[in-house]
Amino acid sequence: MPDTQKETLQVDKMLTLGALSKLFKDGSGLRGMWSNPLIRRVFLEDLTNFVFGKDELLALQNLINAESSDIVEVLEYVSYAIQAVSRKERVAQAKNDTFKKLSDSEKEFLEFVLSKYIETGFKELDQEKLPH
Repeated sequence: MPDTQKETLQVDKMLTLGALSKLFKDGSGLRGMWSNPLIRRVFLEDLTNFVFGKDELLALQNLINAESSDIVEVLEYVSYAIQAVSRKERVAQAKNDTFKKLSDSEKEFLEFVLSKYIETGFKELDQEKLPH
């Protein structure tokens, strides 16, 4: 495929990603959908099957220097110009309120899960990782 065709295809894909802003009024709508693991999985499958492949999403993530952020951060950046936040920063923000309500053993367990999330991303929190 000539370079101009590849570039046109990439622009078309970026425009399609930009169309997310029509699906979701703002970043909170996208994040709300993302917070449900079952909906997130279907959304990602559709996104990678019809718009961007997994490698292309990772390339886009690298392009905006968001390697330590989740794909939802990349989508928010592209669709709403919301600066990507790293998983480590997001965990630190959430810990302040959440940890106040937990026992020491609950905190220890959550620390372990969150450390894996920071390390590997949202897939660590997928339903398939939970015991049935």
